[in-house]
Amino acid sequence: MSLNFLRKKTMMAALLGLVLIFTGMQGATAAVSETDQEIIAKIKTVVANIEGAGLTGADKAFLAQHPEIADKIVDPSKTTHSVKVSKDQVQTMASCYYSDRYSIWRSITGGIVYQYHTAGNFCYTGYSSSVNSNYGYFDRVDGIYVVQNSNEVNNRIASGSATILHTQGKINECILYYGCFQSFYPWGKTTIYANGAMSFQYGG
Repeated sequence: MSLNFLRKKTMMAALLGLVLIFTGMQGATAAVSETDQEIIAKIKTVVANIEGAGLTGADKAFLAQHPEIADKIVDPSKTTHSVKVSKDQVQTMASCYYSDRYSIWRSITGGIVYQYHTAGNFCYTGYSSSVNSNYGYFDRVDGIYVVQNSNEVNNRIASGSATILHTQGKINECILYYGCFQSFYPWGKTTIYANGAMSFQYGG
């Protein structure tokens, strides 16, 4: 038996071994991979649990395997709010201002998925308050989320010496490739008192 023949035989055996190893790896991967329908079902479970009793161990394990999904699902417990108040550039009265109060909605991983604003121009006199404009809007919206309405409710309610601004929008929670799973209806309510003090409520 020639040396060349032995070398060729050894190389063929090595190549066959590599093919078997690669095939085995593919088979193992296929055995543990999730189908799209399984992933969608698990997303629905996470969405239901995070709004209800809380995430289970299985939910957390699934999200750890799919951080790109966890980064898109809203966690209401992480919602915060902020406010910007500045001098009204149109009204000349000293006690006229522009208010923009907004809620910041974050994902399970803490990233911002959208903000919802309740904004308006107001004045106060010490005896009463009044509003010249009032509107709601979204910003910093995650690219896959779908805004359906930013101003579903837009009203000004006078209550004694106070004025209440109230806006509400609608936005769909969607995850690329897997679809949309629920709608949110964020709202903001700003109360402006006669002395210029303000309070803010939000939900959705």
